[in-house]
Amino acid sequence: MSHLLAYRSACESADILLGTLSLIPATEEPPPPTTQRSRCAELWDAQRDTILLGLNDTQRKRLTENASKLGRSWLSTIPLFQPLRLSDVNIASALHDRTLVGSSVPICRFCGASALLDHDELCRGRNPWSQYRHDAINRPIFKHLKQINGATVEVEPPTLSGQRRNDLRVRGTSSLAFTDYDLKMLFLRDRDGRSTVGPTPAKYKLADFCWDRCVGWLD
Repeated sequence: MSHLLAYRSACESADILLGTLSLIPATEEPPPPTTQRSRCAELWDAQRDTILLGLNDTQRKRLTENASKLGRSWLSTIPLFQPLRLSDVNIASALHDRTLVGSSVPICRFCGASALLDHDELCRGRNPWSQYRHDAINRPIFKHLKQINGATVEVEPPTLSGQRRNDLRVRGTSSLAFTDYDLKMLFLRDRDGRSTVGPTPAKYKLADFCWDRCVGWLD
């Protein structure tokens, strides 16, 4: 069905182009052509909703995140700065993740739990991996805050209550006033994440509902 609609849009565009070149005499001004995107939008929306209805909550979140601007930017970006470049292993892992297929090993060798989709992000036996992702975000924030004139930034300063430490403490020109910031890594299957399974509001399409629940705040 979609290729028939695409063919119709292509014919309309071709007729207008040929008329402009005076290869086909035009008896009257032709109407503006309908683009393939506009003509197929309803069909594509129906196909997308059908796919989402067949997925569980974790798969819906992963699919929605992969379709976001931030989730797909690495596919078309080639960093010139060497430390920011992705290795072949990173790219292969990311492409595998986009298939929504879990690990080929059913049981995680680090913690012994079932290796479901997104288990790598929540595995308790691989805390250093989570810490690495945390530090990889925390360090650039610290570096850029230090460049602000008059700002003093501390990493993991001691707090007045208990042993818990925040990630950053920022002071202004006054040495007494400061603000603490604590960075928390949230994953799509994290217990703090919002579920996409449930009744969809009447004014929402299923895809828009999943978007707002998962990554709408990113854009």
